Amino acid sequence: MGSGNFRRKLAADQASVAGGISTQEFDPAAFISLMRVIREKLRISVDRASITPLMHFLYDNFEQSAANLSQDKLACRKGCSHCCNIWTDAYAPEVFFAAKKLSKKSNPSVSQSIADTGAFSSNISFGQRDRLPIPCPLLVDDVCSMYEARPFNCRTAVSLDDEVCKRASKTSF
Repeated sequence: MGSGNFRRKLAADQASVAGGISTQEFDPAAFISLMRVIREKLRISVDRASITPLMHFLYDNFEQSAANLSQDKLACRKGCSHCCNIWTDAYAPEVFFAAKKLSKKSNPSVSQSIADTGAFSSNISFGQRDRLPIPCPLLVDDVCSMYEARPFNCRTAVSLDDEVCKRASKTSF
């Protein structure tokens, strides 16, 4: 495919996924477009030696797709942090992206909390971590201090029932 053809196809792909993807039905064409756009964002990220273009696209597209869901039934709201008190993980690109955002915010208390949590959890086995309710070091007054850069595990922790989350977060597994 020639350069001009590729650019036109990529522009069409970007336009087709700009508002997120449908959460109601699976559209193979939209999925293929999404994969091509992700591949291009990954190429740009590699060329720039920066994870930022890829992560911005992924997070923006995820949020656009999630906005297509009916939000009125979700129990999740600002200040609700039950799921922020369980052990979770993040992929390296997510950590690099969050670290870049954190350095721009330069919040010493959050940085110290991350260091303290890291020191504490480094002495705990992988199997023990999921049994300990450890508050996320990015949580400040029950609000995520890095909400716009939170990892996918946090973005996908949603609930229809606040009481279920409350009970689960207080349970020691």
